[in-house]
Amino acid sequence: MTALSAGLPGPLTWSPKLHWRTPILAKIATAAPALRQKDMKSVDRLLRSVGSRTEICFRVVFGNGNQYQNRDGEPAFTVTFRNRFAEWRAVLFGHVGLLEAYVNGSIDIDGDLALAFRTAYTGGYDMRFRPLVRLRNRWHEALYSNASIAQAKKNARFHYAIGADFYRLWLDDPYMMYTCAYWKEGTTTLEE
Repeated sequence: MTALSAGLPGPLTWSPKLHWRTPILAKIATAAPALRQKDMKSVDRLLRSVGSRTEICFRVVFGNGNQYQNRDGEPAFTVTFRNRFAEWRAVLFGHVGLLEAYVNGSIDIDGDLALAFRTAYTGGYDMRFRPLVRLRNRWHEALYSNASIAQAKKNARFHYAIGADFYRLWLDDPYMMYTCAYWKEGTTTLEE
């Protein structure tokens, strides 16, 4: 179980180990009405751009109840933002922010999830450079890379402390090994 699925506190939990709450983004999310209007325009502009590049019909429901649908018809999926902070994450952090908001429950996606991903990809959702993602990745790498033996051991303990029951669900039995191989047709076990 990761920190994200364990429900650790914080709207910007982005790493299994690290809670990243930035006061600047929190201030933006609760700023004056004029700024709130500006953030809606950013989200709206981004979604209209994606919507104009795809034939797939989709709907977005914002935290304030407003809706956007890119074309007439029955939407293949609906993205529902539960709050303004999730909207900002989707704009500032691209697909990373959108997926994190989905994992922590700030965004719901109803309908065809595969089409939602395809729409984002074909619509150019994440074609822009995201300096905050790069900064956050560098920060995480500086804090948690395997550059030292001590940190590598901490990382391994954290990653594998999930327990054997979890790994038994998807690793080869009985050896519980990660495997990747090519074998002759008809081969059904690791021993063969």
